[in-house]
Amino acid sequence: MMLPTMIVYQLAQTSGTKPNELTIPTFAADQLGVLFPNLAFLRPWALIAGFMILFSTQLVVFELLTRQFVDGAHAISPRFRKLTRGDPRRFYYPFMLGLTVLISAVIFLAPAFRLIQVSANFSNLPAMIIPFAVIYLNRQLPKPARLKWWSYVALLLNVVFFGYFFINFVLNDPLFRF
Repeated sequence: MMLPTMIVYQLAQTSGTKPNELTIPTFAADQLGVLFPNLAFLRPWALIAGFMILFSTQLVVFELLTRQFVDGAHAISPRFRKLTRGDPRRFYYPFMLGLTVLISAVIFLAPAFRLIQVSANFSNLPAMIIPFAVIYLNRQLPKPARLKWWSYVALLLNVVFFGYFFINFVLNDPLFRF
């Protein structure tokens, strides 16, 4: 994700054109097409590369969120295990299908730049919640198998770090300006 960000920054500096909320999804491809008209393959290549980067990233986040939610519920909740009769796949696939339908509906209701902002920032939500599940599950282990005290500190620092970015996004107003 860093390379496309650096390319967009450089293209904005070189062309003198600044991307806005409507042009950012295709800004790099459009600017490459304008700056290098004799290299006709650059614009389609940039569009395909951008799609592949965003698609693969979001697919991993989608699958990870689904798997961690279902695995966590299965590990923590006897009621969940009873509901799924001990087989988390009974919930995993319908849950994944439901999320797919929900996400598909949202895709058609929001502009592309907003979807990128939401998906990037909502990846911080599980990073805020999962450390608490790890702490809880770890406390269920026998004392010799538990994490060291500094691991709890690292998990809580993780919550603070990702929570800062998530809360800034949700409030739509930075808590701190640098």
